[in-house]
Amino acid sequence: MIDYIQFFPTLRCNKKCSFCFSRGLPGDQFPEDKIENLIDILRKNKIFNLDILGGEPFLYPHLEKLVSMATQNGIRVTISTNGTMTEALGSLLSKDYENLKIGVSINKKPDYNLLKLIETHRLWIKTVITKKQMPDAQILEFAKNHEINYYLIYMDALTEGDLKLSMPFYEFMDTVERMQKLYPNIEPVYCRGFI
Repeated sequence: MIDYIQFFPTLRCNKKCSFCFSRGLPGDQFPEDKIENLIDILRKNKIFNLDILGGEPFLYPHLEKLVSMATQNGIRVTISTNGTMTEALGSLLSKDYENLKIGVSINKKPDYNLLKLIETHRLWIKTVITKKQMPDAQILEFAKNHEINYYLIYMDALTEGDLKLSMPFYEFMDTVERMQKLYPNIEPVYCRGFI
């Protein structure tokens, strides 16, 4: 039985992160007039978890309509954002949707407004770990001090070029285990496949 779907309403993004699996893909977007059909399909199939990814989901002009319709139909919504569109993020959060969780990818130092939103609304923090990128020490302390869930994400290697950036899985897990000793709110995220 399917618990959730990952949904990409747009692949457009306002960043070009070297580790992102959707970099360079066409920027088409899901038609607004199909949102109701999507929600009906989820309900009929008893799928009550919708994981919204991108690109950058806040570039999708109908995101609020999608979230509103999903949550009104008892569907839990998770959004993964790069956190650059703090005004749109704050606007969505101000609606107080009961079944909405948001994770913010922080891979460089964020601005004050984003940290305030994370603290106020208990947003999750996520960082993709690569050979060249580890979590920022100040963000780790921020997450620890405010008891914010912090997810370290394993970079999937999709191309030969990605292998230069992605670390071996055992190194990723060693890194996570070392960090968990100092920061207990850290959890690893990696593809578990179909097993």
